[in-house]
Amino acid sequence: MKQTIFDKQSNLLKVLSHPKRIEILSLMRGHALTVGQIAAMSSLRQPTVSQHLMLLRDAGIVRGSKMGKEMYYTVHNPKYLKILELVRSVLDLEMPGLTEPAVTDPVCGMELTPRSADFSAEYGGVRHYFCGKGCLTQFNKQPSRYV
Repeated sequence: MKQTIFDKQSNLLKVLSHPKRIEILSLMRGHALTVGQIAAMSSLRQPTVSQHLMLLRDAGIVRGSKMGKEMYYTVHNPKYLKILELVRSVLDLEMPGLTEPAVTDPVCGMELTPRSADFSAEYGGVRHYFCGKGCLTQFNKQPSRYV
C-alpha cells in the first residue's frame, strides 16, 4: 500500500513526539555530539541515548559520521529544528521578530538563549541557563566552580 503524505507527516510527528528525543535534538542545535556527550548533557544513560538516536536516524532526522573512534551525530536538516522552534513559539505565545540575548551554559559552554534553554537556576543573584538536565545537575553539585 502506498504511503500518503498524511502517513509520512504522522510518522515524522510520532518520532518527534518523545520529550527526550526533543531534548536530544535541542542539544544538537548547531553541534555535532557523541552519545557520551549527549548522555552527560541530558542525564540520560548511554544505552537510552543510543536507542533514541537510532529512531531519529532511521527517520532521517539525524545522521552520524565517524571521526576517529567516535561517532558524531548532527541534525540532518535544520528544518527539523524549525519544527521544534515553531511548536515552542506556539506554546510560549512569543512575539514574532523578538530577539533574545545569547547566553552560555556555564557547564558545557553551549551558546543558547533564555527561551531555548531547557533549564535555569539562580545562584548568587544571577540566573544561569542550561542546555540540559545533566548540565544543571553538574552545576548544582558545585555552582562556585562554574561562576
